[in-house]
Amino acid sequence: MKRVLIIGGGFGGLAAATRLRERLPEGYEVLLVDRQPRFMAGLRKSWALVGAAEFGPGERRLASMEGRGIRFVQGEIDSIDPQGRSAVVGGQRVEGDALEGDTRRRGRGV
Repeated sequence: MKRVLIIGGGFGGLAAATRLRERLPEGYEVLLVDRQPRFMAGLRKSWALVGAAEFGPGERRLASMEGRGIRFVQGEIDSIDPQGRSAVVGGQRVEGDALEGDTRRRGRGV
């Protein structure tokens, strides 16, 4: 089985994982890695900070992506090896046949 390893469960990572799962044939695993167990829409955060809404309704468990055929692994990303198409997540090496990363989220994910 071939594996696409996506690092970062933000907007970019979720969009990439969803599109790839839709377009790749059987025999490909799409693996999404993030240190947070949940995703929260950006505007919801701003609304909560000003008291216009609560955080809860804007949160989604990243593990729910498994219902779409996307495997989720939660863990701190210790290192990334682009040439080796791998990352060390929570002390364990995770490899892929392709590696994608949402590097814009350095404060929360990667």
